[in-house]
Amino acid sequence: MAPTYEYLCTQRHKVTTVESIHDKAQETCSVPVPKGKNWEGTETWAKCGAPCKRLIFPVGFELKGDGWAKDGYSSGRKKENSEGKKEKKW
Repeated sequence: MAPTYEYLCTQRHKVTTVESIHDKAQETCSVPVPKGKNWEGTETWAKCGAPCKRLIFPVGFELKGDGWAKDGYSSGRKKENSEGKKEKKW
């Protein structure tokens, strides 16, 4: 499955695309904008063509279960030290 990317052009158009991680980033906006009317009076459209940049968002995900990846430690269990106090096992 390919990742989803969002682009924002200088004309404030936002485009969402599904691309391979190896694809080159878009450099120009592909949003259709009205160009005017042709000789029949029908609206014609063209691509915006303004420069655009890929937006970067933090990725949200949740790790379920116990273990190193979830809490940063191999175990959240506590052990008692020689004084009888509980301390976290590293």
